[in-house]
Amino acid sequence: MAIESRKATPNTNEETLYGRPRDIRPVKYTIATLSIQSANVDDEGNYECAVKLSQESLIWASSELRIYVPPGHPSIDAVKSTFVEGEDTTLRCRCNVGKPAGTLYWSRQRAGYVGYRNVVVGSRSILARRHDDGTSTVVSELRVRLSAEDDGAVFRCVVRAGEDELFNDKKVTVLYPPKDSKIEFDAVDERCFCRASGNPHPSYVWLWFDADGRKKVVSTNQYLDMTSFPGRGLFRFRCIVSNTIRKTQYTSVLEIRMHVSSMANFTGKDLADNY
Repeated sequence: MAIESRKATPNTNEETLYGRPRDIRPVKYTIATLSIQSANVDDEGNYECAVKLSQESLIWASSELRIYVPPGHPSIDAVKSTFVEGEDTTLRCRCNVGKPAGTLYWSRQRAGYVGYRNVVVGSRSILARRHDDGTSTVVSELRVRLSAEDDGAVFRCVVRAGEDELFNDKKVTVLYPPKDSKIEFDAVDERCFCRASGNPHPSYVWLWFDADGRKKVVSTNQYLDMTSFPGRGLFRFRCIVSNTIRKTQYTSVLEIRMHVSSMANFTGKDLADNY
């Protein structure tokens, strides 16, 4: 790195003339150069150049030199990546923010959304260490309670210093029981289907209640094919949606009454005791 400071001092090498026509005076000058190689923080400060006009007369000029140190790449402390809905966690990001000191902040992109949004609530920054080169390491903590909407979300730690912006990402998985369950009807394929969100992905069981109230398993997937019921009548069907999170089973139950054109030759499986 070379930094040059050019100020006027007397010399006989060149001369230029300036002034009013009736008062033209010769001015003699030279260029004084100050070069700094491999500049570091110790070179930071004010530099002065003095021009000696006579034994007792000096002209001074000064310039300020500031050293810029770019930030380092942020690192997010290793923590688990899988959580349960409603669980609190703290993400920690460590970074040398450079000189002058940059800022650390968090942003989040949820699955299905475009772009990142800043996360302010629950975040704080702590000065961890000052270094001899004038830079400092900062730790930023983000404490957040994770929800089902955070499943597949990416948390991003960003350092911004001057025109430099570096970041690191942390993707999280959130386990949550079935929710937003509903039964819909596909008129084209003549079948009902049960739909729900959940992580792990839910399993589905369809039950049919006969005229005597006995239950039979008629489907073990999302779909209930109405063309498989050769018979006639108004019947009650139940969709059981379930998943298991850390050895705990969660279940959502939906029911619907439908008129079926034919049930004459229908045979379903006898219901197991756990349904």
